[in-house]
Amino acid sequence: MASLFESVTSLMGQGQNMSALGSAIGANPSQTSSLVNAAAPAMLGGMADRASQPGGAGALMGMLGSGGLPQTDNIGSFLSGGNADTGSSMLNGLFGNSTGGMVSALARQTGLGSGLVGKALPMIAPIIMSVVARRAADDGLDEAGLTQMLGDERVTLEKRGLLDKGVLGATAGAVGAGAVGAGAAAAATMGSASDRVGSTVKAGTGRVNDTVTTIGDRDYAVSGGGDGGGRGRGGFGWLGWVLGALVALAVLAWLLSQCGSDAGDVLEDGAATVTDAAEDAVEAVEETAEDAVDAVDEAADDVADAVTPDGVDVDTLQADVDASLDGSGVTGVVAEDGSVTLTGEVETDDARQGAADAVAGLADVTDIDNQITVAAAEEADSESASTINAELDLDPINFEVNSANITADSTAVLDQAAEYLESNGDVEVEIAGHTDSDGDEAANETLSQARAEAVRDYLVNKGIDTNRMTPVGYGENDPIADNTTAEGKAENRRIEFRIK
Repeated sequence: MASLFESVTSLMGQGQNMSALGSAIGANPSQTSSLVNAAAPAMLGGMADRASQPGGAGALMGMLGSGGLPQTDNIGSFLSGGNADTGSSMLNGLFGNSTGGMVSALARQTGLGSGLVGKALPMIAPIIMSVVARRAADDGLDEAGLTQMLGDERVTLEKRGLLDKGVLGATAGAVGAGAVGAGAAAAATMGSASDRVGSTVKAGTGRVNDTVTTIGDRDYAVSGGGDGGGRGRGGFGWLGWVLGALVALAVLAWLLSQCGSDAGDVLEDGAATVTDAAEDAVEAVEETAEDAVDAVDEAADDVADAVTPDGVDVDTLQADVDASLDGSGVTGVVAEDGSVTLTGEVETDDARQGAADAVAGLADVTDIDNQITVAAAEEADSESASTINAELDLDPINFEVNSANITADSTAVLDQAAEYLESNGDVEVEIAGHTDSDGDEAANETLSQARAEAVRDYLVNKGIDTNRMTPVGYGENDPIADNTTAEGKAENRRIEFRIK
């Protein structure tokens, strides 16, 4: 049985589903495929982690059964609608405040912007949930079964190298309180005076936070807390911790040294000292943050331009893969190690293999994961595929008017049929007689039966076993043309050798 990840990518590869998603979020085919192949393992891994927590499986079962999920056989309509409300609610229910961290982590993994990932994730989430819900319903899973299924999926994703630990780490929730809060708590043991000191420390470090986060056009949060924002590229999370701790310890030591002074004076002087220290910290950060931002940006650009450690230029190889698959209906996504995952649907096994061969011939391709599906073949037309008439392209067999007597010009046609039956001794046929709609219906059926039997008798005289042939008269009840024209009536007057 296909894994949940394979089911998601196969579903997205059917018809115009991937194109519909790209249109909804404003992404090209390569970006869309990259998003699906990164988001699906992250979502499934996150669901597995949620299910393993107390009460998590029950919450997931409630989400899967709450309705509102798109039907797996009508994904295109859901994507074309562009409604992300359902997906946003699901993400909030699964990951809460960590959703933003997941978006940022996926943006780093795929090399795409957070804005694009943020639009895509609410569209992809309901599809993944629908696949999980369908599998759970088909297998009749309870909470324990759901937990087991998701856990097995997580193991499979890890073995295949599809589970990005950075993305999963982003969904682990907010980190605990920072050391600034701990410093303030220690100062609180001095009574109401140190309570005011702690508040001032918090305000000062908050100003440091606000100052840094407004520099440049990216997130450079000072705080080490929250939902992972302080761990963004170029983060200064350690700075707030150090400043807060130093200021709190300095003030605490100063207060202890002033035990003999008037309490009111101590209070006022301590608060003023903390405020001055916070101001100094803000000024120091303002002077150095711009330089730090420039350095981080430059380093990040260098990393983005560099090839992966094993020498594969992923962007160039992705362009080559896209070109080799152009017009095939198949999508290929290049991983950092040079492996390529192929998804989509084709008409034949040869087309499936051809797409894989086209990609395998490219330089730097290390491995191919061929997930292309082959469309079910349509049933051949029963008329042309199961009659000797069609196989031999036989001329019509003619009879005298209102008679079962075979005309002389039709004996050669019957001889062709006899030769075929003699050469194919295991073939049994129904000799079907048909008339046009002129005259009485019952009389036409009788005439068609007599003509079918006359053909059988002729073939028996040619050495064909009578037990291999069944004459049946259909009269006017099975026309293949318009009985209101002379040409149509001529087509309807016929004998067919239907292979059983």
